[in-house]
Amino acid sequence: MPPSGFYAEEQELRSLFQGSSGELGNRTVRLPAWSRNLTARAVRRPKIYLTDSGLAAHLIGADPDGLAAPVHPAAGPLIETFAINEIARQIAASPDRIDMYHYRDHRGHEVDLILERPDGSVAAFEMKATRSPAAAQLGHVRWLRDRIDRAAPGLFKAGVLLHTGNQSVTVGDRLYLRPIQTLWCRGGQRTSDGAVYSLHG
Repeated sequence: MPPSGFYAEEQELRSLFQGSSGELGNRTVRLPAWSRNLTARAVRRPKIYLTDSGLAAHLIGADPDGLAAPVHPAAGPLIETFAINEIARQIAASPDRIDMYHYRDHRGHEVDLILERPDGSVAAFEMKATRSPAAAQLGHVRWLRDRIDRAAPGLFKAGVLLHTGNQSVTVGDRLYLRPIQTLWCRGGQRTSDGAVYSLHG
């Protein structure tokens, strides 16, 4: 059975590709767990994403017609998978070093993606399949911002909710709602160099 949410433990994904000698190769993006000892209750397991969101949809039997429904249960995980892979692609093509992580703890705080530069600066991302994004959906990112601000002032740079609507607004201190197409477009124009770190600008 395919892994729920299109990310899973490595062993689960290896079982999907037994015909390839169990090698995951370039079929996955691995996000280690992020921790700066902000809490001893952080979950240390990585998240493993399939690199092909089309393959992920096929594995669970989701087709374009079904995914067009705004309440389809696979829409959110597929949007997350797609965004993670697009960001990973841009980072791979960038001359800058940017590391990708996820965050989750035993108290229920979870952040889909954390980008960290060598100087320790951090940007945090949530991905939602919604055309009506709300500031409340950045609740866990807001919590992370406040924890980092107390421990290391100045290192939290931005928290971004990527969504499938059109809203592009600021909803708090360094907190933003951005359409998912912001990943590859600036000012309505497609970019070749990516837009990951311009999302909060």
